[in-house]
Amino acid sequence: IGYEEYNQFESKFPGNICDFSLGEKAGWEKAVRSTFKIDADVEIQLENSYKCCAVHFQRSVTRVKSSHSLVPRHKLEDFEHKINILLCTDIDSNRTNAERFYKTVEEIRKDFPLLKDWINWYVTNNIERCFFSAVSNGSIKGFGKDTNAQEGTGRWLKSSDPSSKPSICSCIKYLYLRGRLIQQDTEAEKEGRQSRYRRGGALNPIDRDADSEAKNKRSQQRATSRKRAYENDGRAPDTEALLTPPKKRAKIGRRTGSTNKAPRGNDIVDRSFGIPWSYCTRKVAGKRPGMC
Repeated sequence: IGYEEYNQFESKFPGNICDFSLGEKAGWEKAVRSTFKIDADVEIQLENSYKCCAVHFQRSVTRVKSSHSLVPRHKLEDFEHKINILLCTDIDSNRTNAERFYKTVEEIRKDFPLLKDWINWYVTNNIERCFFSAVSNGSIKGFGKDTNAQEGTGRWLKSSDPSSKPSICSCIKYLYLRGRLIQQDTEAEKEGRQSRYRRGGALNPIDRDADSEAKNKRSQQRATSRKRAYENDGRAPDTEALLTPPKKRAKIGRRTGSTNKAPRGNDIVDRSFGIPWSYCTRKVAGKRPGMC
């Protein structure tokens, strides 16, 4: 990769940016150790070459504070102030250090008890050192502030490749073709010629064939296999369903073996009681007149 020693890589590498996925973080650390032959018992500062995405964190903050059961309305301003302290964006951010950072984390746990699992997720496994500058000594490096470009490329790749798990060769081939098409479109726009982006223009044959093949492949997979539950290891628990305790559903009806609360009909009706007949029928020979 152009660096012979880890110290050279750590000082000159511009940095990589990803989301908060623990799997991606572990993979990056494994790749660094394997490339530079660093033993597992030797500590390395990942924040010198690895950075987490600011947009992912802000989205999670928005989900949390939009639920008034997690962040009460009258505490919303206080919650936003504490988040600004963590991000070193409040008015007195120049005084935010590691001690104040973890003190603010503890205040969030205390003032917002339902957010314990949420804030704990960001301060475990040393993931906070790759995002919060207050606990990384300002050494975080990475391209930009978010991973929107990478995620957009990944979405294009998944929608265009017919396989659910494309190989590295397919990815490289796709990226080459995509880059060539973008270059052709850019040159066409500069020269005033029609490109794929012009309204009413047809899809490029490569895109058209790839999209058709991918759609057919996905429809066959949905028909022959069950959809597996997706678990995102790069997203903190930030919904009411994950942060609030489960509510017990009240059972409807009587419990098994319970006695009747209402008395039985035989207990309240005197079966020996009868209404006297009010008129007589005509006399029949050999029989007493009946009453009705």
